Amino acid sequence: MRIHEISLDVKLPDGGECGMVLVQPNVSLEPAGTSGFRIGQIERTTSTDTIRNICDYLQTHRGQHYDHASFVILPELSVTEEGFYELEQYVRADTCPSNTIVIAGLEGLPWHTYESLLERSDNPEEAKYKPPKDTVDWVNCFVTFVKQDNAQGITEVKILDDLNANAFFDLIRGLVTSGQRFLIATCDLHLYRMALEKFACLNTPESQRFIAYRLSGVSKNGPKVIADAPLTPTVELETAQ
Repeated sequence: MRIHEISLDVKLPDGGECGMVLVQPNVSLEPAGTSGFRIGQIERTTSTDTIRNICDYLQTHRGQHYDHASFVILPELSVTEEGFYELEQYVRADTCPSNTIVIAGLEGLPWHTYESLLERSDNPEEAKYKPPKDTVDWVNCFVTFVKQDNAQGITEVKILDDLNANAFFDLIRGLVTSGQRFLIATCDLHLYRMALEKFACLNTPESQRFIAYRLSGVSKNGPKVIADAPLTPTVELETAQ
C-alpha cells in the first residue's frame, strides 16, 4: 500500500459541520471479461442520466443552513465511464461552488482506460503507480474531483485504485491520535463493521473520538439514522435494511 500526502486548498464551513450528498444509483453489475464488473448495458443510459440529474440538483438545491454540499459521495462500482465525464464537466464548470469534493466509485475499467485517466489526472508523479506490463487486466478505482478555494476555482482530479481496507483503517487510526479528523462514507456493510471494530478503541469514558452512523430503511420522512458509536444505553443496534 502506497500513501502519498496531497495538500489541497479547501475550506469547510466553520463549526466543524458541512453538507454532504450521498448517492446510491440503482444499477446491476455484470461480468465483462477484461473490464471486471461493469454496469449492465441496458442501464448505462439511465445511469448517466441519473448523474446529470444529480449535477442539476447540486446547482439548484441547498440543504439546511449550508450554501452548498461540500462532499458528494457515489459508492464503489456505481458510475459509468460516461458518468465520469459528466461529473468532471460539472466540477470544472463555473456553476460548481469552490470547496466542493466529489468522490465517485467507477465501474471496472480495462487497464488501457485506467492508464489514460491516470496520465491526465492531477496525481503527483509518484502517485501514478503502474504495475508491471501484462500483470493487470482491469482496475477498480475511485476518482476524486476537487474544486479548490481560490479565485480561479482550480479543479484537480485524483485517481485512486483499490486499497487494502485493513491497512487503510490502521493508517487512519494512527493519524487520528495526532489530532487529524477524517470523514469516511461507505455502502459496504462489511467495511462498515470492520470500521466499528478498528476504531472502537478510540472511545473511552474520558474521550469520544469515533462517531459512526448508518442509514436504515426508506420512508417519506427519509431513512432512519442509527448511531453505532459511541454506544450509549439509549442506542440499540439494528440489522441494516
